[in-house]
Amino acid sequence: MLLFLNGLNIYAGLFRNVIDYFSVRDDAVMKLLILLIGMVLVFEGLPYVAAPVAMQEWLQKLSRLPAQQLRLVGLAAMGIGLIIIWVAQRATFLQ
Repeated sequence: MLLFLNGLNIYAGLFRNVIDYFSVRDDAVMKLLILLIGMVLVFEGLPYVAAPVAMQEWLQKLSRLPAQQLRLVGLAAMGIGLIIIWVAQRATFLQ
């Protein structure tokens, strides 16, 4: 849970930069933030609904991995996410 909250803090900082960049009103910012958190929770919950037994097996395998390897996987996921955010902010075809 602490990792989730820390990730939200990081995303909140990035989110504030995006908002400042696009000069969006504060009420629209809050609505967008709530929608983004909702989307994250929906995507996080999908595997547990679709394949709960497979998720239990996967989580057991995950719990046997060394902490350093988990840290590297998390760092890679964060890096990929940041790259996606950066590309989406600068892409002209998304405007």
